[in-house]
Amino acid sequence: MSKFICFVMSILILLQVCIIVKPAEQTYADGFNGSTFLYTEKETVSYSSKKESEVSISGGLPKYYSTFSNTNDCAPVAGSIVLGYFDRQFDQLIPNFTAGRYIRDQFIYTPQNDTIVNLTNTLYDLMDTNTSGNGTTVNQFKNGLQEYVQSRGRTIGYSSVMNGSLSVQEVIDSINSGIPVVIFVVGYALVSEDDISSTTNTDTYAKDIYGGAHTMVVGGVKTITYYNEAGSVVESKVLFDVYTGYGTNQNCYMLLNAYGRLDDAYSVKIN
Repeated sequence: MSKFICFVMSILILLQVCIIVKPAEQTYADGFNGSTFLYTEKETVSYSSKKESEVSISGGLPKYYSTFSNTNDCAPVAGSIVLGYFDRQFDQLIPNFTAGRYIRDQFIYTPQNDTIVNLTNTLYDLMDTNTSGNGTTVNQFKNGLQEYVQSRGRTIGYSSVMNGSLSVQEVIDSINSGIPVVIFVVGYALVSEDDISSTTNTDTYAKDIYGGAHTMVVGGVKTITYYNEAGSVVESKVLFDVYTGYGTNQNCYMLLNAYGRLDDAYSVKIN
């Protein structure tokens, strides 16, 4: 009998060793709503000449932000930003709310109010935020936002702008078509216009480095290419015009490939 028990125990141990545990899906807004500030660092680029280009969604995106009424809510805030933008076209996408108005051909968004806070709270529940970890997974974000949009009689489409790696051109094409892009990052570098200083043949970037997992919405892309005297490229910078979901620095640039990683990105369109 003792030999039989030892045999059974050996089989059970082998089964435990052979079980492959599926890794938990990454959640976004791990830490203090994604805004885990680490440090500021400066980078200087020297050049002989440079070329800049920029594309952006006309009128930009709404600058909605977390009120910290819920923890780790950057994905629901990003969803509210997307909905606020498309409410310009479909006024009842957000009930009893007007996205904004035109003043001299410039669209001015209505500032965040209780309706938007309640909208973010609704998305927080629909996205099952904090049920799979600290924050929201990509699938939870997509499914929750889709459920809300369908409840308003509309449809939503997600088009990946990554095929193994990010396609900057696809992001630019999406922005040129008036379609925002939602990005999911772990670690990132932010710079504002004031954080980029120029002197003769040098640009200095004062980058704020963040270590959290975060969800943001891209409303524009700026590219800067630097050349030496021979006309060869010495450095290229891609800056995403992001809507951060923060109470401060609500709209600034994320410097691509400067820190951390970009896990996923989708062009999001509501019809």
